Amino acid sequence: MRRSRRNVPAHLAEPDDLFRDIQHVLDQDLSRGGGLMLKKYRELIDDSLGGYCTIATEAYFFLHGQGTRDPREGGDLQPMMKPHHDGSHWWLRRTSDGAIIDLTIRPGEPANAADYEDGRPKGFMMHGYRKPSQRALTLMERVRARRGEKPIA
Repeated sequence: MRRSRRNVPAHLAEPDDLFRDIQHVLDQDLSRGGGLMLKKYRELIDDSLGGYCTIATEAYFFLHGQGTRDPREGGDLQPMMKPHHDGSHWWLRRTSDGAIIDLTIRPGEPANAADYEDGRPKGFMMHGYRKPSQRALTLMERVRARRGEKPIA
């Protein structure tokens, strides 16, 4: 029998500069009406970043580090997905230590391990591990602009 991990804090990775930059850009988008969100989440808009989980996860995955990204070929970030009644939730699991990188959780917000226990490794919906979706690419361009980096060619 498997034990539930309800009321057990999740092992969240310490936010790095990329994490903070992505969240900053998402907060800006949210304050302007959530244009990067899918319409079904825009209609439910609140002050959370929940409607951005897929594109934020993609952006971090594709902007992070150098070398191979594909976890099947030694990449350290594994996209994870957990379906639920009205869609799905996406995050990254760092393979080196199991830490969770959930860009919808702001620093200091609690996260419950049970929220992640049924997640499964999964390539992104549009292009797997090869390239980001168009919405994620837009987010990535905004993050790169914030950092003073050149646009993606």
